Formats: sequence, C-alpha cells, structure tokens
Amino acid sequence: MDMPFATFIKSIYKAIGEGMSRAQFTQNAFAAMSAYEDAEQNPAYDYEMRTFRNYWGGSSIRVLASRMLHHTSPERFADYLEHRLTDSSRRLLFDELSPYCDRMSNENVAESCAWLFDRIIEAAAIPSKEKAFEYPCENPAFLPEDVALLQEAGSLCPRCGKEPLVKGRGRKVTPNYVKTPVIPPHARSRNILDGIKRVTSWVPEEGSRDDYILLCPSCSREYLRNCSTSDVSNLVSIKRSLIEAENSRWLANQHDLQEGIVELLFSLVGSNLDEASSSEELRIEAHAVRDKIQRGNAFLRNTTESYVTSYYGFIREEFRNLEKAGLLHWETVAGQFKSYSQTLEDSGMPQNDVVDALCDWIALKTGYNDSRFACYALVAFFIQDCEVFHAAS
Repeated sequence: MDMPFATFIKSIYKAIGEGMSRAQFTQNAFAAMSAYEDAEQNPAYDYEMRTFRNYWGGSSIRVLASRMLHHTSPERFADYLEHRLTDSSRRLLFDELSPYCDRMSNENVAESCAWLFDRIIEAAAIPSKEKAFEYPCENPAFLPEDVALLQEAGSLCPRCGKEPLVKGRGRKVTPNYVKTPVIPPHARSRNILDGIKRVTSWVPEEGSRDDYILLCPSCSREYLRNCSTSDVSNLVSIKRSLIEAENSRWLANQHDLQEGIVELLFSLVGSNLDEASSSEELRIEAHAVRDKIQRGNAFLRNTTESYVTSYYGFIREEFRNLEKAGLLHWETVAGQFKSYSQTLEDSGMPQNDVVDALCDWIALKTGYNDSRFACYALVAFFIQDCEVFHAAS
C-alpha cells in the first residue's frame, strides 16, 4: 500500500512534534533523513518554510526527494526518532503506520518508520514507469532459508566489510541484513549480463541460492539503486569468492570433523555410557528432524539437518564397525542417550539448551573435549535416530 508523505509526516508529528511548528518539524525530519551530516550540504536546508508547510497540504515532494535520492540515511532517521519516542507515541505510530509496513512490530517502530520514509522519498523521486524492481526490505526475523547464506557471508557485510550482519547478543540477536539478488531482474533485462560475462565466466542462475547474497541494509539499497555493470560484476565476483571459500571450508571441516567423530566414538568404549542401563527398552522411531524441532527455532533445525545430511551415514557405519568388533553396544549407548535427553526435556528446558547439555554430558562421560562439533554431530545423529526430541503428533 503506497503512503502519501502528508499522511506519514502527520503521524510522526503527532508522536514527537509537540511544541514545534509543522514546517520546522518537517524540515527537521528531512534533515535527519539525509546522509549529509554537514548542514551546508544538506538539501533540506535549501528550502523556505512555506515549502514544508505546503507538503502538509499534499504538495509534491518530488524536487527535494530527487536531490535526496541515493543520499538518504534511514539509520540516522531511526536514531533521531528512537531518542524521542515514548511508550505511548510508539503505540500511536504502530497503530497508524503498521498498515503500510508489514514488517513493523512494537520492537522496531523507529526502524520501520525510517524504512517507510525512505520508500516515500524514492517513490516521489522516481516516476512509476521507471520502477522495474520491488526493493527487498530488511528481515525482522531470521528466516530458515537465510541460515546457509549467513554462514557463507560470515559476520560482516561482504560488500562494505564494516557493518555486522547480525546485531545484539545472546537471545536478543536480530538480523541486520537484506537478502539481495546478485543480479537483479532489472539488471538482467538491461543486458548487463553481456558486460558481466566479459569480466567473469560465471553468472549465477536466476532465482537460485547462488543468485542471492546477504548485505547490510545500506549496501543493499545503494547497490540496487545504482546497479551499473561494474557494480554487478563486482558483486558477482564477491559472491563467487564466498562460494569458493565456503566449499573449501566445508571440505576441510568435513575431514577434520570425521576424524573427531571417530575419536569421540572410540572414547565411548569403556565409558559408563556403554554400561547396561535399567531404562525402558529402546524404541527406535526415526522421524524427520523438522518434525522434532519446535517451530520458530530455524537455526537449530537447519543446523541439525545439515549435520544429519553430512554425517548420519558415517556415524552409523562407525557404530556398526565398533559393534562388530565387540567394542560397543549400540542399544546400550542409545538407551542411555534417550534416558538422559528425556530427563532434560521433562524438566522444561528449551531445545537449544537440551542440545548444549547433551554435548556437555557426552564430553563429561567420555572425557573427550577436543571437538565440540563432533559432540554436536553425535547429538544430531540421535535426534534423527532415537527420539531425542519427540515428533509433533
């Protein structure tokens, strides 16, 4: 739903504009949205107060918006707004503006208002007939399909190398990225591909995972607006290097982790994990991992599925070899594992904490502390194979 600027600024004024004239407040809002910190360069200060008064009556902001295009700073405006909001004004903005912004929540009102303002400026500056692409917005929450891209990109935006892709700590971690097409549809339609192919032989398939990259909001916005042949070629090169680095890490880590898993399984031999258990007879019922991990816990689900896909067959074969040699009893180990995990689940412990506790328990029982990842791979194996978490009925 498109939002007129007059509607937007009236809502912002009601929230934080008490005691200021409408014209002055509107000028301040544009100034706060500008990426120019120097007042002499800021275009908001080039216009008389009557211009800003007229905006309230529905006059077009196209001229000012055109000057600000490519030079907006939603982050600055969000800070400007956040420092002035109260609980009541936050609720007011959510009630009035959330119909125009699906991503808005009570926790991100300032950021969402800044995003709306940026879209309003862009819409006013660019005639509708020139618009060929719907710009993606910053994700309000982690999405399951983004986990692999986040692991590939690392901790910082791969384009600027400065902005973190994740903000916060512990359980208050939030996304700070936009899932951005490496070659946007409007770039493909302008035959930029020919120029790219002169620089690199590799071009990602449209719509594939290779055609997306996680960038910080500022880089994504700047890239999608400019999108020249050199810009696209550069991002294609960045994406290709990320893929190659990820493949190299995966091969190296897989070899190291397989060795760690073998060492861990040998550590089970003679540990009290292999002692007879008085627990109920083991009932193996394999279910898909995603049926066992609670909804909303995308990171745990995707990470566990990744370990199962990569190492389930390997661990199963190693168990068989140890059992054939008479060194280990599969059902005894699995029964102990199931019994302890059930105790943790019955205590009401969150699934993430259950997994961590199981890894600690394995290390304690076996004395193996060389690889936390090997412990996690074994936990993932048992999640898949013997009901560490119950499948939803």
